[in-house]
Amino acid sequence: MNKRLGLFGKLKEIKSRGRMVIYLMKHLIGLYVVMVIMVIVTLMDEFILKGEYSAIASWLIVMLFLFGTICFANARYFLSKRYDG
Repeated sequence: MNKRLGLFGKLKEIKSRGRMVIYLMKHLIGLYVVMVIMVIVTLMDEFILKGEYSAIASWLIVMLFLFGTICFANARYFLSKRYDG
């Protein structure tokens, strides 16, 4: 057996665990969506609202960050439990 699989060999190994890839991608997409919402809130506050509601926007961004952190911790916990190997 060739021990030097490289990136493509690792990807084939990951593809063999199809459920893990789907589960991981679901959480990565969720984190990306949270990040996009954070950027949209910042841009709306600065360019549309001219910074009048910056405190509310800051709190919203902090809450989105905490939500994303909880989702990340949840994904790590379930992935480590499901695919210990």
